[in-house]
Formats: sequence, structure tokens, C-alpha cells
Amino acid sequence: MNITVWTVTSDTDSGLTTTVHATQKDAYIETKGRFCNSTEEEAVFDKHIGAGTFDELASYLQSEIEGSVDSFNIEEHTLEIPEAASPWKPFEDLLGPSYCSEFMYMGSDKEQGFEMYKHIGTRRYLNIDPATGATYRRESGNEWSKVPPGEAIRFARSIE
Repeated sequence: MNITVWTVTSDTDSGLTTTVHATQKDAYIETKGRFCNSTEEEAVFDKHIGAGTFDELASYLQSEIEGSVDSFNIEEHTLEIPEAASPWKPFEDLLGPSYCSEFMYMGSDKEQGFEMYKHIGTRRYLNIDPATGATYRRESGNEWSKVPPGEAIRFARSIE
């Protein structure tokens, strides 16, 4: 997944450099709050933002706002954020997405490595090994047995 982040950098008369990394909207709000001291300045700022004319906005901020900014820059960056694997993938691979509404995702059994899904109506579990797609049922205590997928699905979905 890609997101766009805006970096707003300014150097003040006192020699401090300020940088804000934000979404586009938040960067505009932050910059506007810092450098616009009147509704007229805000109107000019909004006009440049609306037109996407960032160079003109930087020039405006450097020349029109009385000494508050020595240099100003807005840069757009695209960040790629890796998508996390969905805990529903093993379930969807086995049953398809249409059955998700019948189950709740209960988490991972770290010891066994299963993804656990509980049927809303029966309160029974469907345990799936995400690496192999194999299904398991708890027999007693901490004893597990591998069962065919059809049997595991029937057990989880039906009242016996």
C-alpha cells in the first residue's frame, strides 16, 4: 500500500529549522496555523493550495509574511507500507470469503501455529494451519488431531 506524506520545512529568523511530516491535509493545516496571521494570508494560502502551486506558496510565505520565514519548502513523498497478511487468508482459502460472517477470528495458537476461528452460532472452533491449510480439532486438554477439512468445517458449523 502506498501513502503520500508531505514534508514541510521552514527556517526561522532565529535559526531554527522546523520540519513537519504529515498527510497532505494535516501538513496544510499545520503550515497555515504556523505562518498565516490574518484571514487575508489564509485566503492566499488556500488559493495556492487549491491550485497545487507549491512553488508560488513557498515564495508567498517567504516574501509576504513579515520575517517569520527565511526559507520554506513543501515536498511530496510516496511511502510504500507493506501490507500485513490477513489472519482471514487461511479461512478464505479453505471456505471462501462468503462464510466469514459466520465466524469470529480468535487469534493464533502460538504453540501449535494454528489460526483459530469460532463459529458464532455453535461456538465451536475451526483451527487451520496457515502454512499447510490442514485443519485440526482439539481432542482433550492439549491433544490435537488432524482432521479432514470437510469434517472440521461440519463440526464447527453444526450442532450435534
